[in-house]
Amino acid sequence: MEKKISVRRLVKLAKDGELPDGFSDWEETNYNGWTIAFIAAMHDNLPDGFDRWEILNPTGMTVGHVAAARGTLPNGFDRWELANDDGWSIAHSAAKADRLPPGFDRWDLRTENGTTVAHVAAKAQALPCDFNGWHLTDDVGWTVAHEHVRWGPDPLHFGADVWALRNGKGVTVAQYAKIQKRLPAGVGNWRELLDPLRSEDIETCATASPATSPSLPSDGRKAPTKRATNANESTLPFGNATAASRRARDSDRQARDAVKRARDAVILEQGKALLLQAKMARAQHKANDGYLSFDPLPKLFRQAAEGTLPEGFNRWEAADRTGRTVAHAAAKAGRLPDGFNKWDMAGQDGRTVAHIAAKHGHLPPGFRRWHLRDSHGETVAETASRHKHLPSGVRDWRELLLK
Repeated sequence: MEKKISVRRLVKLAKDGELPDGFSDWEETNYNGWTIAFIAAMHDNLPDGFDRWEILNPTGMTVGHVAAARGTLPNGFDRWELANDDGWSIAHSAAKADRLPPGFDRWDLRTENGTTVAHVAAKAQALPCDFNGWHLTDDVGWTVAHEHVRWGPDPLHFGADVWALRNGKGVTVAQYAKIQKRLPAGVGNWRELLDPLRSEDIETCATASPATSPSLPSDGRKAPTKRATNANESTLPFGNATAASRRARDSDRQARDAVKRARDAVILEQGKALLLQAKMARAQHKANDGYLSFDPLPKLFRQAAEGTLPEGFNRWEAADRTGRTVAHAAAKAGRLPDGFNKWDMAGQDGRTVAHIAAKHGHLPPGFRRWHLRDSHGETVAETASRHKHLPSGVRDWRELLLK
């Protein structure tokens, strides 16, 4: 009896491309639910004749999606409609990666929000030179032509009928080209593009440079890409561009990625600088007894809390942005001088200096203004009772109001 290969061993074999001939347990999963088929697809190790493209991974993508994104779908693949729960098909994945084969014609496959394969290919600059589905729209009326104007390469070559296509808001392709500053050279007004008599150099496979597009047979269909005999002239088995044009596009993408990484690095450094400033501000805030470093009064508040205010100090009403006065700070710390008499001074929260001193048990002996009320109507006597700082011998705060 043949011993069954462990899942761990199968995973390694799938990664290394060493699965045994005739292997069929493609739905065997590892500990996180990824199938052997997916692991093999991610490492470009699916064997010739593999046909289990519908196998799902935990995220709802099929094996076909992975192979499409990596450009390893076999010649003649025709299951483009296989899709995840959002309607994102294998064709969408191939279009996003610029891996659609010559002669592909399923441009109208849609996601749940109506995004067609053609929209995705337009964004990826992967539409063939003889594409004619510019009128296809998503659920909000956005045409492939509008998407091409937004993302496609220069120059733009459309006929008047395409320039006149409108999106869901009524904006023509020509108007949108004006908005995006992508009007063809020599065109001063977008309305010129709507003239059907205008001589427009429309790029097609027949007029495109032979160095950048495949030849067409006499019936107008795109000819299959041929294997080149010279490595320097080779064309890719998938996609509609030559190896040279693909390398150029890859170079452009790498340049854009480099710019993005540089921009992200600058943002990161700026973020680090702001974080450092915030940390320093918090440290200063703590050093200033809770007051921000830009507050002009921190020194007075520290002196009030420490009892080091100069002799004869009389700026007790000086307040910070919250309305807390120097007198409140001194009352909290029990540092009010003998003879202080501004007990009714209140902050923005309505609490008087007397209430703060009563809360912390720092009212002087012989204090008589127990009837003072804060903004909530609470007397100083009630505050002292609530915080258990009634004078010795007084059991009920109401006794203080009778004195």
